[in-house]
Amino acid sequence: MQKELDKPVGITPEIQAYIDGLVQNISQQYESRIAEMWEQFRLAQAKRYLPQTHQS
Repeated sequence: MQKELDKPVGITPEIQAYIDGLVQNISQQYESRIAEMWEQFRLAQAKRYLPQTHQS
């Protein structure tokens, strides 16, 4: 469970919106990168178990 933090004094709605946008952007990039890493892992695992074909 995340603890709700008190907002510092002097944070305007515009600054808060900017900060919220940054956090959302970072979160989306993180989630996207994690999804890419899992896909690479799944492909690597699949290659271990699929029959190898040799091309001439």
